[in-house]
Amino acid sequence: GAYDGFGLNNALWKSDGTENGTIKLKNITPAYYNENFVDPTSPVFCISNDVLYFTATDFNTYGAELWKTNGTETGIKLVKDINPYNSSNPYDLTDVNGRLFFTADDGVHGTELWSTNGTANGTTMAKDISPGYGSSLYNLCSAGGKLYFINETTSPKTLWSSDGTTVNTNRVNDAVVNSLSDISHLTAAGNKLFFGGYSLQYGAELYEGNAQAVTFAAASVSSADMLAEKTNTGFDVLLYPNPAHSIATLQIKGDAKNIAVSITDMSGKTIWESSYTNHTQINLPVEKLSAGMYIVTIKNGTGSKMIKLVKE
Repeated sequence: GAYDGFGLNNALWKSDGTENGTIKLKNITPAYYNENFVDPTSPVFCISNDVLYFTATDFNTYGAELWKTNGTETGIKLVKDINPYNSSNPYDLTDVNGRLFFTADDGVHGTELWSTNGTANGTTMAKDISPGYGSSLYNLCSAGGKLYFINETTSPKTLWSSDGTTVNTNRVNDAVVNSLSDISHLTAAGNKLFFGGYSLQYGAELYEGNAQAVTFAAASVSSADMLAEKTNTGFDVLLYPNPAHSIATLQIKGDAKNIAVSITDMSGKTIWESSYTNHTQINLPVEKLSAGMYIVTIKNGTGSKMIKLVKE
C-alpha cells in the first residue's frame, strides 16, 4: 500500500520496478494499515495457487477483509465479507498446497482459524477452537502438506495441525510436545517441522518431527544431530536464537584468535563464509538466507564445530 496524496488513505499499487510500471490499482487500503497489523512475521499478503491474497479495507462498504487480485484493477475481488458487522482482520495468511489459511473474526465466534479456495462459498471457519470467546492463534506454518500453528489461548501453549476440515483440526497429541511448557518458532524444512521448546528438565531446546506423518511425533535434536565436532575441549560455540528469523549470533568460547565461519546448505554448497580475529561474538547474515536448514561450520585452527541452523 502507498499514499500518492490523493484521497484520504493508502491505496493498492503494483510495480515491475520501473516508474512507468508502478501503477495504482484500486483505492482500498491493504493490511488495514497500522504498525501492529503489518508485522512482517504475521503476513497479510500471500500467494496461493498463483493468486495474491491480501487483507484490505475500503473504509466505506467493508472493514478489514480478505481480498484477492490477479494484478489488474478488474481482477481485484473481495473474497468474502467474513464479518459484516465490523472487520474480520484476516491475519497470518499462509498457503498450504494451494489452499489459504488465516485467522479471522466473523463477529460471532471471535478470532478462529479459517481457510479458503478463493471463493465465498469455499471460505469457511476450520474449527471453533475456543467456543464463546475466540482463540489466540499464531505462527501458522505449512509443513508436510499440513498447517501447523500455536494456540496460546491455553496455558501452556499447545501445538495444533489442520487440513482445513473441522474433524482434522486438532491439537497435536504427542508425549514430547505435551511435556513442553513453551513452544515457539515453527519452521518447516523439507517434510520436517522444527520448533523451539522449553521444559523444566532440559531447558530451551530445538525439536523436530515428521510433519507428513499421520501421528506427529517430536524429538529433541540431539548433540549428534547438531553435528558437534569438538577436537579441542577448550573451544566451544553457542548459536542463538535457533530457529532464527533475521538475526543469529555465534558466541565463541575458548581460543578465538583466528576464527573461520562458513554457512552451507544441506547439499553442501557454500552460501557464505568469513574470517575473524579475536571475535567472541559473530553475527550471521541470516536475513540473506532463504527459509530452510543450513550447516554452520566454525573453526579456530585447532578445533571445529558444526551446528544446524534453521532459518524461518
